[in-house]
Amino acid sequence: MVNQDREAPDFSSKKLSDEKVTSISDHRGKVVVVKFWWSKCMACNEKMDHLQNLVAGNPQWKKDVVFLAVSVDPTFKEARDHLEMVRQESLRSSDNGNDGDARPAWTQTTNTWHDPRPDSGAVYRAYVESQGLPVTYVLDREGILRAMDSPQSEDVFDLEATLTSLLQS
Repeated sequence: MVNQDREAPDFSSKKLSDEKVTSISDHRGKVVVVKFWWSKCMACNEKMDHLQNLVAGNPQWKKDVVFLAVSVDPTFKEARDHLEMVRQESLRSSDNGNDGDARPAWTQTTNTWHDPRPDSGAVYRAYVESQGLPVTYVLDREGILRAMDSPQSEDVFDLEATLTSLLQS
């Protein structure tokens, strides 16, 4: 389990864009937002759409914050196919003149995949299994968990306020 005010366990995931491996420790010195999602989860899709719009509306975060969107789909191909489907939906919405209601393409985040099978290690159990999906973790510049949002959370989560606070400290 990942605990508040403690260093988050490091893990690696494969980028959906180029299959290169990245890990949260690669981004030390920056605030890291890690969102776990699954393509068949409606709440995950809604939260990912919201995250894309939030990041697009705050370009000042670009140099100080890394947004890792980690798919836990059963296969890399399923995650990549879903990302392409979202991109196509976004293009169709824009082409039809529905810019205000258009679904955003998921281009504001670094989209990755982590194998959720039990034999792939303890990452899925630590980050997702105990919390449910979608789940978001916010790590400070030293990799310490400072905030999280999950279906189990009782507190109201305001990512924008959390990031503003962390970036000022």
